[in-house]
Amino acid sequence: MNAVGFGHIDTPLLAGIGQEAYDALVALHPAGRPGRAEEVAELVAFLLSERASLVQSSYRLVDGAYAAR
Repeated sequence: MNAVGFGHIDTPLLAGIGQEAYDALVALHPAGRPGRAEEVAELVAFLLSERASLVQSSYRLVDGAYAAR
């Protein structure tokens, strides 16, 4: 079993926090931006594919290095 954890993803919900709060949140990300839903989906699709058949018992973090700061 694999698991995917994701950080802040640029969605309408995140856009609703206001520009000042959004800019402050972006400043916390070493990647310089929040993630996109497509980026998380691509990882999930890979993990579900045959190409990842030997990837087992892993936790993959998709957060633009937010947790590493």
